[in-house]
Amino acid sequence: MSQATTVVMRGYVGTDPRSFQTQNANQRSRGQGCSFRLGAPHGFFDRKHREWRDMPTTWMSVRCFDTLASNATGSLHKGDPVIVAGHLITDEWMSGDQPRSEVILQADAIGHDLNNGISSFTRVHHASMHDDVMRGTSSENENISVTDERGSNDTAGADEDGSGNNDALGENA
Repeated sequence: MSQATTVVMRGYVGTDPRSFQTQNANQRSRGQGCSFRLGAPHGFFDRKHREWRDMPTTWMSVRCFDTLASNATGSLHKGDPVIVAGHLITDEWMSGDQPRSEVILQADAIGHDLNNGISSFTRVHHASMHDDVMRGTSSENENISVTDERGSNDTAGADEDGSGNNDALGENA
C-alpha cells in the first residue's frame, strides 16, 4: 500500500499533451504515457490598495499512464482549465556529471475545471476492462456496469438479485 499523499492542483494546461510509450527493464514497450506542463496562477486581494495582485505562476510537470494517458491525450489542449489529482514523485537523472532532479505530479485523475466552462463527456470502450468484467476477473472491488454495443447492461459485483444494492446493513443504497 502506498504511503503517498494525494495532491490536487488547479490550473491551465501549459503545453499540448505529449504521448509516449513506456518501457520495462528489457526495453520492451509496456504501455502508453502522457505528459504536459500545468501552470497554476496565484493571486491575492491587497486590502491596502483594494486590488487583486498576481503572484508568479507555479509550473509543474504532469505525467499519467495507461487509460488515463490515452484519454488525456485525446481530451486536453493547451490553455484548458483543469484539476489534477495525484501524488508527487521525483525524477532523477545525470546531465553530464551533474545530478538533476524534477518534482512531477503523477496523475491519478484529471478533469476539466467546470468553473471556467462547459465540458462534454464521451465514454470510451476499453476492450480489456470489458473482457475482465465479463469474466469476473476485474481487479476492482466495486460494482462496475458495462453496456455493450447492443445496449445490454451487465453488472459485475452486483448482489444476488442483480440489483447492485447491498442491503446487508439494512440500508438501501
